[in-house]
Amino acid sequence: MSRRNRDFAAALAVAASLLISSFAWAEDAPPAPAAAPAAAPVVPIEDVPREIEQAEQRLRGLAERLDFIYKEYVIPQETRDTERFERRMSRAEIQVLLKDYTSASVLLYEIVEDPANKAHPAYFDAVSSLANALYLDKNYFGAREYYRRLVEKGGRKYFQGSLKRLIEIASETGNYDGLETYFSLVRQLDAGALSSDIFYVLGRSLYLRGDVTRALEIFQTVADGTSHFLQARYFIGTILVKKGRFADAQAIFEDIARRKPEGKAGRLVTDLAHMAIGRILYEQGKYLEAADAYQAIDRDSEYFEESVYEVAWIYIKKGEFEKALQALDIMLLAPREVPVLLQSRVLRGNLLIKMGKHEDAVESFQDVVSRYGPIKDNLAALIDKHEDPVGYFEKLLGEGLSQVEAQKALPEVVVKWAAMDKQVGKAITVVKDLEGSRKSLDESFKMIERITGTLDSENRVNMFPVLKEARVKGIELKLELDSVRGMLNRIEDAVVSSKVSAAEREELSAARAERVRLEKQVGQMPKSQDGYKQISSQFARKLQDLEQVAFKMSVDIDGIKAQLTAIDKWYYETRDKRSNDPDDEKRFHEKIKIEWNAVAELGGDLREVLGVIDKEKTAMGIATDMGRDEKVRQAYRDALETERKMFDRLRKKLPEDAIKLCERVDAIRARLSQFYNDIGKFEGNLDRILTAKAAELKEKVFAEKKLLESYNAQADMVRKDTENLVGRIAYNGFRQAHRRFYDLVLQADVGIIDVVWKQKEEESKKILKIQSELDREMKGVVDEFSEAAEK
Repeated sequence: MSRRNRDFAAALAVAASLLISSFAWAEDAPPAPAAAPAAAPVVPIEDVPREIEQAEQRLRGLAERLDFIYKEYVIPQETRDTERFERRMSRAEIQVLLKDYTSASVLLYEIVEDPANKAHPAYFDAVSSLANALYLDKNYFGAREYYRRLVEKGGRKYFQGSLKRLIEIASETGNYDGLETYFSLVRQLDAGALSSDIFYVLGRSLYLRGDVTRALEIFQTVADGTSHFLQARYFIGTILVKKGRFADAQAIFEDIARRKPEGKAGRLVTDLAHMAIGRILYEQGKYLEAADAYQAIDRDSEYFEESVYEVAWIYIKKGEFEKALQALDIMLLAPREVPVLLQSRVLRGNLLIKMGKHEDAVESFQDVVSRYGPIKDNLAALIDKHEDPVGYFEKLLGEGLSQVEAQKALPEVVVKWAAMDKQVGKAITVVKDLEGSRKSLDESFKMIERITGTLDSENRVNMFPVLKEARVKGIELKLELDSVRGMLNRIEDAVVSSKVSAAEREELSAARAERVRLEKQVGQMPKSQDGYKQISSQFARKLQDLEQVAFKMSVDIDGIKAQLTAIDKWYYETRDKRSNDPDDEKRFHEKIKIEWNAVAELGGDLREVLGVIDKEKTAMGIATDMGRDEKVRQAYRDALETERKMFDRLRKKLPEDAIKLCERVDAIRARLSQFYNDIGKFEGNLDRILTAKAAELKEKVFAEKKLLESYNAQADMVRKDTENLVGRIAYNGFRQAHRRFYDLVLQADVGIIDVVWKQKEEESKKILKIQSELDREMKGVVDEFSEAAEK
């Protein structure tokens, strides 16, 4: 392992030790949130009557509080649970906000499919939420079912929005079953902002289906001023071009071009309109007007390079080669590698040949060969070297053409152009969707494990906020009772100690010391949930700090991966250019593998630490913290009871007035004992309700787990059905990319040969011309010699 990785591993170990120490701290008695109070001193004998009155008054207040929390928490939990529907809806909304659409779908499915909920006023709200969650999760089949239910039974509130989604699903899936029904329904709608959206989506679906006549009819109903008006007008113009009505189409495109729409979508359709005008004018032979139309497209438009390319062809058509060359040079300065640049580079070389600039033409063609020749060779090697190229490319698609393997195997320009192929793009989408569904299902299963694990633990009360609050209230009452009980012991201690012998006072002193020791410990503990909230907040901050450390470490891991990826990429791209010893190459490659394994191990360790943090966050709660201190409080109660028994034994020697005071204390203790019993019953009721609710929730979780298992089985079937299909698509897509680069390089090579051949022809012509001149001169000399000889 490299030094950097060793340092990182050490840092991870430090984080783990911090984590363990934090949890160990949590298991000990918590520090006091404020200065710990000292144990109360023995009550002076003259203050005993007043102290007894105060104890009685505190007991009356506790009785009222116990009655209140019983009515507030136990009775409602035993008799009704009408908020369940709303709670599940709220939880589902939170999951949607977190983009966990699978979990949201599971939560909503139970609501929607429970017959008891069909009469609930918000039932169709739940159906709508379920349909939307499924749609966002790209579960189009399930979403379509619930959108249909909304269209048929949901009423006006859901009709248009659901109908729009049904049409979008038909367009996304290519399944147009029922489109005739949608067409009939749309015709019944009044034109308006929302209905115009539906008209546009339906028109686009009909257009993609090839039904341009009805698409034209639908697009014409999209109202001016609505969000998709310009897009609809563009489709109308395109349909008119298909029908050969060029003048009408041009008028529509010019109307779009004159407008100044806001937003990216508006600017995009305006650029498309300018392009359409230019092409119509070009076909009509109006080259100057066509060039003007293309000039309206800005440099930052995604159609800029394409527009300049078409302008270059206008100049070529007019025979203005110099202007065409200038246009191509401007285009080739663009920083973006777009497909139209491929042919532009070859076109530039051919144009230079026509202009007689042979050396420049060779340089231009050679640039193409140098730029794209290695890409062509690498693609060929990549396609040919694998025994299972289909499986290899399926793996690349599964990684989204952006991960380590793809980065080191494929040049960026190839990845970009291959991904632009429609079939490859769809295959990538399919694989990503399947991978996303797998990850979502895995997360859902992990969530179920966390829920069931918590439900089986002593921390399960944290999952039920109302019951947790009731448990906290009960613990607070017990703390108050313990305080009153300690007060009574101090009162009786004052009465008994003043009337017994020195030896007996010594015996009382020993019992008092144990009670005071524990009293100090209890005094250091919070007395209410507010105090425990402070401790929980401190612990939460520690967990948050550890999460931040873990996040920084994950960034470091990503950085190491990026460096190793760069090394891998260099290794693969330069392997044909190196002449190292094979053994050295092998050792270097093995070392890189070791580093990758080390990084994977560090990632596993980090995930384990994050799992512990997540587990502690789940277990953390006020009720858990308060319950953790129960052992110390019970020891304190035992010490109070030991001291009380000693008082009972010694009070026989007391005078009558002292005995009466002790009897008043006994009466309060009897009521106190009854309160302990009442709180015990209260906690027993809570435990019974908690057990029932936990069992109910576990049953629902298991039911949802079965649903997830069925979803997982369906996903496995889909993955099996698509096995090798997406790989085959990707394989063919990259073969086409290779063919594109092959043809490009071939054209450049042919261009170089053409230049050489033209140069040869020109040299041959020069030689023939010189030879002809020499022949004429030689003939003249011979003729002159012959004439001289005759004389």
